[in-house]
Amino acid sequence: MVILDDPAGGIHQYSTDDVSAIQAYLNEGHNIIGTYLTFAYPTGGIDNSALAPLFGLKATAGWTGGTTVVTPTYRLRYPGLPLFRNIPNPYVSSGYNNALTPGDGVWSANELQGGKLVGRTADAMGAIVARKAAAGYYSVFISNMPEYLGSTVDEQFFYNAIIFPATGS
Repeated sequence: MVILDDPAGGIHQYSTDDVSAIQAYLNEGHNIIGTYLTFAYPTGGIDNSALAPLFGLKATAGWTGGTTVVTPTYRLRYPGLPLFRNIPNPYVSSGYNNALTPGDGVWSANELQGGKLVGRTADAMGAIVARKAAAGYYSVFISNMPEYLGSTVDEQFFYNAIIFPATGS
């Protein structure tokens, strides 16, 4: 399991070799979770958009964030998905309420490249994307940071993401 917990916000720039190494590890059947500023932190000059395809998202989506405040109340498009086991619909995150957003400001099908939009906020500025890659690994991307000062519901959700799809696929 690889967990990318806000790496760009932590001012971590991934090299081409880093991304290739992560991809090789995932191709061995290991899963990946990313949260918040995984793909970019424009204010900090960090561009990790090369990581987006690992999550079934387009690298060219113009990722932005750091200042986008969302109300992280996610309507679940697939509430029966094991990712949402013991999670109410809507899922209200108490974690960090800023979000990574695509360049056009809203999460929609045009950012997807194999990933599924499985949860989205009412204003479409926050999203949860899940994917089973052709290489056999699973990825989950959460645009806010539920692991940062989140509630017990956030803890359950993040736990589900870690064991996904062990609870079913």
